[in-house]
Amino acid sequence: SIQRVETERAAIEQQYKMLLQNSISGISLLEIDGDIKDSSVDFVILDINTASELHTGIKAKDAIGMKLSELFKVAGKNRFIQLLCKVLKDQEPIYTSQYYETQDIHYSIHAYPVSDKRVTVVFSNITDKTKTEREARDKSEELDRYFTTSLDLLCITNMDGKFMRLNPEWKKVLGYSLKELEGKKILDFVHPDEKQITETALARINSQVELVSFENRVLSKNGVYLWIEWRAKPLSNMIYAAARDITSRKQAEDRLRESMEYSWSLIESIPDTLIILDKHGTFLDYKAEKIDLFSDYGDFLGKNIKEVVPPPSCHR
Repeated sequence: SIQRVETERAAIEQQYKMLLQNSISGISLLEIDGDIKDSSVDFVILDINTASELHTGIKAKDAIGMKLSELFKVAGKNRFIQLLCKVLKDQEPIYTSQYYETQDIHYSIHAYPVSDKRVTVVFSNITDKTKTEREARDKSEELDRYFTTSLDLLCITNMDGKFMRLNPEWKKVLGYSLKELEGKKILDFVHPDEKQITETALARINSQVELVSFENRVLSKNGVYLWIEWRAKPLSNMIYAAARDITSRKQAEDRLRESMEYSWSLIESIPDTLIILDKHGTFLDYKAEKIDLFSDYGDFLGKNIKEVVPPPSCHR
């Protein structure tokens, strides 16, 4: 009966109003004003929920009856009006996000047709979310630039030491392409003599201990082992490490040690008593093969010759 139809329609309208007013998203019902092909076409706001006030800053009672061109203070087909015209023309819903400069607000927009002249728009103010995402993206890009341009060997591994990401410096130093290293474990390249201490270092990192300074030899692509110094820190089941090639330093240290050993072997072969002073006359060391020049080594080490040798003698 007509009465039943009216009752059902009233119930549906009541459900619609409850949905409209209880939604946390902004919801508005719009009707086209003018010819869809006309450049001056507009849309009139027929209904709008309370949540829209939070997203737009405009009171619902003030918005009803307002044209979108008045709301956006732009004459003609702005982007939003063009979007709504497309929804009505295609009779297909559209989801997008747009920035409105006049309001300095980013909106997520879901528009769908309800008739050939009306469209419902569900929207949310995502300005804060967009800003946070942009800042996170900018920070990520900044870190990525640092990661790819650093002169240090930077890498991220899992807790087993498997390479997940490496910067280009690894190719320059070791000769492997990044693809040749990714997915491989650092232990696959470590010198056999340092595998055990490297495993111990990984175990310490797995115990959430930061590795401040660690040295081992790593095999380069040309078959030469290079000395690498590491600093690593565990974070969220990953290891973030910075390393550098110290082969030249180690070779210099070896040459210095060999030179010192050779020099001392020469000194040891000299039968005379030798005293080593710095340029200021401070005792650094001595060698007395046949006579005990001093009863206690500590009595003169670090002292000036004037404190130890009588004045007439120290000027000879």
